[in-house]
Amino acid sequence: MSNFKKKISIVVPVYNASNTIERCVQSILSQTYTNIEIILVDDGSKDNSLEICKKLQSRDSRIVIVSGKNAGVSVARNKGIEMANGDYIAFVDSDDYVKPEMYEKLIDIAESRKVSLVFCNYEEVTTSGDSRKVNQLSHINEGNNLSENIKIIEYMLQITNASIFGCCWRTLINVNLLTQNSIRFTPGITMAEDLKFILECLGVTSKIGICNEYLYYFVVNEISTTSKYMKKQDQDMYTVNMWIREFIEKFQTSRDLYKNSSICIANTVVINAANVCKKFSPYSLLERVHYIKSKRKQEDYRLALRVAFYNRKFIMKKQWLQMTLIHFNLEVLVILYHSLKYRNFKKYAD
Repeated sequence: MSNFKKKISIVVPVYNASNTIERCVQSILSQTYTNIEIILVDDGSKDNSLEICKKLQSRDSRIVIVSGKNAGVSVARNKGIEMANGDYIAFVDSDDYVKPEMYEKLIDIAESRKVSLVFCNYEEVTTSGDSRKVNQLSHINEGNNLSENIKIIEYMLQITNASIFGCCWRTLINVNLLTQNSIRFTPGITMAEDLKFILECLGVTSKIGICNEYLYYFVVNEISTTSKYMKKQDQDMYTVNMWIREFIEKFQTSRDLYKNSSICIANTVVINAANVCKKFSPYSLLERVHYIKSKRKQEDYRLALRVAFYNRKFIMKKQWLQMTLIHFNLEVLVILYHSLKYRNFKKYAD
């Protein structure tokens, strides 16, 4: 069991989180591992989130607050990293919460297995009270709570039911891993920013700690921003995908990471097709079709869609079918599907 010698810095970006931040912070304060600091980074909230944070700080000296103008979650997390005084660092989103034993279990694995990065499983909960345990790790656990970085990278680049989401909030990271390799979140990117961050961490350490227990509660908001059109989604995902292409070139492995990265790129076309059909999209129905058609004609996407078509077993059925329709110039069917799904055929003004 842990002897509490090593300190954990837990970074919580806060933006208009007045309804959830107290629950989040209280779950961290209730940790069985007590040698922690909680860094609350207020990202220019317009509600009373900052006041709530200050009230919580008055009750517990382990809470540190930093505030500034709204600059996005990546900048907020980077501020937290810079302020961290711990030996390890972790991230929690302000609308989520954690089990009391989470960080004690993760640091036990980090210290006993001498690893710089530890993952745990998580439980998905809805605001209406439904829950679902998400097991993404047991199939890569080699025993003794360990796995290889290449194996995790491979599953992060898959579009299957065995995929591992590249999220930073269910990890514990040795601070030296970040400082010695100058790893930070990329400012300005709002989609897949934590995937890039986690892949960078995986790229500089070979053995990874695995905890099969469900220690993090990820709250799914039924009224989510993911149901609305995101202007920068296309640009951000393209940036991350091109970075991944360069990233995988340094690995000498029998695993076909290029194939997996191509499937990721092809899936981006599907994600963009969904995005332009969501509420507040500035595209008419015909413009949505032309938009995806223009993507298909670009060389990177065209080649990726071809790779995806010939690798059906590595892709979930619904995604593969949409990739195939776009590959064979039938993107109109994909646009109709998503327009019906989001019940939106309206063009909104820019």
